[in-house]
Amino acid sequence: MYLLFDNATVSLDVILQIGEIIHHDFSQEIKELKTTSQIVNDNLAPYNADEFKNAEYWKNKYLNLLEEYNALLRDIRN
Repeated sequence: MYLLFDNATVSLDVILQIGEIIHHDFSQEIKELKTTSQIVNDNLAPYNADEFKNAEYWKNKYLNLLEEYNALLRDIRN
């Protein structure tokens, strides 16, 4: 174990084994150990606010995008 601390690189397998022994999840500290679901949840965290759960928000977002799309179509036709 002492040799691991002197080594600049330690394999992820060894880190996982150490984590199991000491009952610690290193995925919070080491990005490569995160599962796909953890990465998705981390990336979606800003969108879990109440603002994004409101139907009115999504309706307005859709209408704004529709207006922008129609403006682009008008520009293409001219």
